[in-house]
Amino acid sequence: MDRNARKVDMRIVYGKNELADEEMKWLKKQSYIRLSFQQELHAKCYLSENVCIITSLNLLEYSMKNNDEMGVLITRLPTTSHNAVQ
Repeated sequence: MDRNARKVDMRIVYGKNELADEEMKWLKKQSYIRLSFQQELHAKCYLSENVCIITSLNLLEYSMKNNDEMGVLITRLPTTSHNAVQ
């Protein structure tokens, strides 16, 4: 199913201009991705409605192939009647 049809909302906040022009162009074409630039930001937290990744990994091919990285994956549990927030 298409991400737009499922109403997926993804936000990417970045603090350095490390993405190549072709990567930035591709990201901007994705209607479900919102980009924000914060000058002094150095954190790496990638999240959607149900998943959050806090990591040392940069979104660069070099980092993925050459660096030892680690992080934390957090997922949202399905809502049930006994754990729903009211």
